[in-house]
Amino acid sequence: MNKFNQEKLVLLISSGKNTYKDIKDGIPELPELELESMVNDIASNPGCIVKTNADLPNYGNVHFADADTFYLTNNGKDVLYQLQKEKVLNKKVDDSYKLNVMILIATVIGVILSFLALTK
Repeated sequence: MNKFNQEKLVLLISSGKNTYKDIKDGIPELPELELESMVNDIASNPGCIVKTNADLPNYGNVHFADADTFYLTNNGKDVLYQLQKEKVLNKKVDDSYKLNVMILIATVIGVILSFLALTK
């Protein structure tokens, strides 16, 4: 599964839309096999999500029901934490940019007013 779909899946589940039907509706391009690869297999490769009734047979043989629910593993929570940190950082960058634009405008106005005061 690519990083984009992984992040979308983590955000979807963390928002409370955690049934297989919710996931299919929220990420229709996500194949069932890719979702299966995200389900936690503690023995080999911890995934980002766990199916609540973890009765998964061998890889490739899973078929999810619409009512199956999922929750985030510690790896999924780590992905969510990184996404939340990036969101806060992006907001700070945006706020800083807006502040810099306001400072630039105030500086230009100050220069114009100073020039006008000198020419009188």
